[in-house]
Amino acid sequence: VVLLSVPEPALLERVASRTTNDFGKTSAELARIRADLHEVEPLLRKGATAEIDTRAPVAEVADRLEAIAAAAG
Repeated sequence: VVLLSVPEPALLERVASRTTNDFGKTSAELARIRADLHEVEPLLRKGATAEIDTRAPVAEVADRLEAIAAAAG
């Protein structure tokens, strides 16, 4: 299980700047995102066997995922 993560400021910037999805544009939705990040992400992290910070370039994230998959057989 691989957790794809990003720090809260980067996540909120991505949500604010995207144009293909309106979720996260209201204060209530932002509050939900923050709550999920603080409540759910730690649970996901506990169950993950690896974590990748998605601030890295997409190609690097993909390479790391491929390496994890290859190592797992």
